[in-house]
Amino acid sequence: MKKELNINVVVNALEGLDPQKVAQALELLIQSGFADAIATVEDEGNMAEEQVLLSKAALDLELVSISPAKPPRVLVTIDNGLADYVADPGVVVEVFDHGDYEFDPKSVSGVSKHFEDLAQPLGIPVQNS
Repeated sequence: MKKELNINVVVNALEGLDPQKVAQALELLIQSGFADAIATVEDEGNMAEEQVLLSKAALDLELVSISPAKPPRVLVTIDNGLADYVADPGVVVEVFDHGDYEFDPKSVSGVSKHFEDLAQPLGIPVQNS
């Protein structure tokens, strides 16, 4: 049984190069890699065991699609002073209430460490763990 996984790939490309062209070039490289995996598995006598296993795993992969990444989205709504949000799958979101924190800092915890670099310039406290 196979399941579809989303994998983000970051590449450096020449400025002005169309993201769709980059995606097509990357797909070509991956398809070439699959062809090399088949040849590698056929010549497994000259390979370390781990490489044989990786090559066989590569043969079981099926390239579904490659396309330029879309920026993740988060929509924050405020209703009567209460914040709520909806986010794309995989997006990590935390909401920090400055007003509650200023009113009673001991009852409001900081944001998680994951957000430390974003919280610091805004003076938002960060949890220790």
